[in-house]
Amino acid sequence: MNPEPFLLQKAGEHFVNMSSLDMKTLMGDQDHIRQNLVASNAGIAQ
Repeated sequence: MNPEPFLLQKAGEHFVNMSSLDMKTLMGDQDHIRQNLVASNAGIAQ
């Protein structure tokens, strides 16, 4: 399932993920999810 449409609707804002990490990648490395979420959030631009 692609979470992007849901996130766009809920956020009410457009954003671009500049990080190489997407939700599938984040969930695939649950041992490092905190570090990956922080890195991913740093790569989001409005």
